Amino acid sequence: MKSILFAAACGLTAGALAYAHAPSPLMTTWGEKITPENAWREYPRPQMVRANWTNLNGEWDYAVTSVTNTPGRPTKWDGKILVPFCLESALSGVGRLLEPDQFLWYTRTITCDPKPGERILLHFGGVDFRTMVFIGHNEVTDVPHEGGQNPFTLDITDYVKPGANELTVCVWDPTEDYINSRGKQSFKPKGCFYTRVSGIWQTVWMETVPACHIDGYTVVTDIDKGTATLDFRICGAMGGACSCAAACEIKVSVDGVGEFTGNGKVTVKMPAGFKLWSPESPNLYTFTAKCCASSSTTSRTS
Repeated sequence: MKSILFAAACGLTAGALAYAHAPSPLMTTWGEKITPENAWREYPRPQMVRANWTNLNGEWDYAVTSVTNTPGRPTKWDGKILVPFCLESALSGVGRLLEPDQFLWYTRTITCDPKPGERILLHFGGVDFRTMVFIGHNEVTDVPHEGGQNPFTLDITDYVKPGANELTVCVWDPTEDYINSRGKQSFKPKGCFYTRVSGIWQTVWMETVPACHIDGYTVVTDIDKGTATLDFRICGAMGGACSCAAACEIKVSVDGVGEFTGNGKVTVKMPAGFKLWSPESPNLYTFTAKCCASSSTTSRTS
């Protein structure tokens, strides 16, 4: 009898820990299908895709603590939260409010494989509002990041060890009565104002890049000349300037068009009869860009 009762208790505990969305007066058919396994698995940056990346969306441990009586990282966690859905949402699995006198904490384990000549970047698509990030007991953010709508990237290479690492995120969100862009978020949502959005609300992900890598680019087109000039921003370790940027050759391969090279800027000559973009005919040209001969990571974009 005792063994039967024990088995039943274990079954109830396991079932209680399974993900379920919080109560909601309105849930779409798409929301009903959300699980930790399928929550925003898409690559989050379609204009600069790299193959070597890790999606960190899914269930994290979370805790809410007092701002004034929190000596450090929580030792006890309140439960699971589904990233990248904000704390207040039903899809987060929590569905509670965060007050201005509270911290929202997240933690999970990440696996890293640091290698010489490579950097490990940690990306946050959006966290509302002020964010501190820790690897183990070391803070990775020099100063807390502020801005609920602004994505940000941290170079965590010098903070991680091979294998498992503990990633912790601490968030403070005042919503009102502070110098911040809050849109129509309100403590008392009504009319055109809506419930506050606190914490992680966009994809969190990691990628491995060469020490000297493409950090971004701009495109200037000239329809009359049939050219597209790509101006690349080359970045070094810890987000600083790359010493070899000026001499770094960039190779651009445009699908169905050809290959082009340049230093920093690359001008692509389009073939006769190339297709323009319009809402009625949204033509896109996919290209691959690779910087420096030693680079083993490419940035893909369309």
